[in-house]
Amino acid sequence: MDTHDAVTSLSCMLVVSDLPEDEAYEPGRFHFLAFGFYVKLESCYTVYFSGRLPHGGTAPLAPVGEKAKNWAYRNVLIGYPP
Repeated sequence: MDTHDAVTSLSCMLVVSDLPEDEAYEPGRFHFLAFGFYVKLESCYTVYFSGRLPHGGTAPLAPVGEKAKNWAYRNVLIGYPP
């Protein structure tokens, strides 16, 4: 939770991922703890949310026992309100 965010403005999160399409590969999730739901961070997403509410995310994970592919990535850019 970021108490310095503007009360009436939203943060913007841009997510761009290139991950293996293997079903066992976990793409990671962005959790909205106050509301009890999450967004799977596959491919390309733009998410607007209040940074003043509890939130958090998880990293992409390779299947258990496998090394992550060296070409797999996820970039996240956050645009904060003034």
